[in-house]
Amino acid sequence: MTVLFSGPVLDQLNAATNTLKKGGVPNARWHAELLLGSVLELARHELYLQATDELPVSAMVRFADVVARRSRGEPTQYLIGSTEFHGLHFKCDRRALIPRPETEHVVEAALWRLGENRGTGLKILELGTGSGCIAVTLAVHLPEAEILATDISSAALELASENAQHHRVDDRIEFRRSDLFDDVIDQYDVRVANLPYVSSLDRKSLQREIRDWEPEDALFAGPDGLAVLRATLESAPAHLRDGGQIILEIGLGQDSEVEQLAERSGRYSRPEWRNDYQGTRRVFCAHKV
Repeated sequence: MTVLFSGPVLDQLNAATNTLKKGGVPNARWHAELLLGSVLELARHELYLQATDELPVSAMVRFADVVARRSRGEPTQYLIGSTEFHGLHFKCDRRALIPRPETEHVVEAALWRLGENRGTGLKILELGTGSGCIAVTLAVHLPEAEILATDISSAALELASENAQHHRVDDRIEFRRSDLFDDVIDQYDVRVANLPYVSSLDRKSLQREIRDWEPEDALFAGPDGLAVLRATLESAPAHLRDGGQIILEIGLGQDSEVEQLAERSGRYSRPEWRNDYQGTRRVFCAHKV
C-alpha cells in the first residue's frame, strides 16, 4: 500500500528517508533527494532552497509511489530514468545494466593508453555495450574515432542508440547486434568491454536491486563467472590490429585467473591493471603481440 507523505518539501524528505531506511535502502537520504528531485525536476541542492514549499497533490502522489517502489528494491536509477557516468547523463532503464563508477575506469584506461594516438583512422570496438555508456563517452572524448558497439540484446542496442543521439555522437557509432565476435569482421586498434562476470552460484548473495531488476544476460557468466571473459580473450586477437589493445572490466578477485588466461593464450603483452576506487584490480589492459 502506498502511503502519502504530508507537509512541505523538507517534511516530505524526512518522511521518505524514514520509509527507505525501514525498507533496508542504504544511503536513504541520498535516494530520497534523488527521487523527489526527479519528481519536481530540481537538483538535490535546490530542494533545500524550497524546503518550506508545499507540494502539489499530484507531486505528492508521484513521490509516494516511487518511494514505495524503491523500498521494495526497484533501483533509483530506473525509477528516475537516468544516471551519471563520467560526467555525462545517460538514459537508464531495465533494457541494460545501470552504469557504475567502476566502469568509468575502462574509459579512463582507454584514453590514457591511447595517449596522442587519437587521430583519424582510430577504430574502437566495444562488445556488450548495454546502455552505450562506454562507447558514447569515448565518442565524446575522441571525435576522430570510428566506433562499433555490439550487444546480443536488441533492446539494449535501442537504449544505447538513444543515448548516442542524446549526446550527438550517433553519426560516429555503429550499433550492431552480435554475440561477442560472431558478426565482427574488421580489426580494431582498441577493444573495450564490461562483459558479464558474475558467477551464477552467487545469484542469491547479490543485492536485490541487482538480482531482481537488472538483466540476467548482462550479469551472469557461468559457475566461475569467467565464461564470457575466457571466450573474449581467446577470440580478441583475430580482431585486433598489430599492437592493438584490449581493455576489460573484471569482477572482484578475478585478476589472477584473467592474467593466467591471457598468458596461456600467448597473444598478449604482460598486462597492466587499473584499480578501482578501493584499490582493487578492476580493469585488465594488454597489447596484442
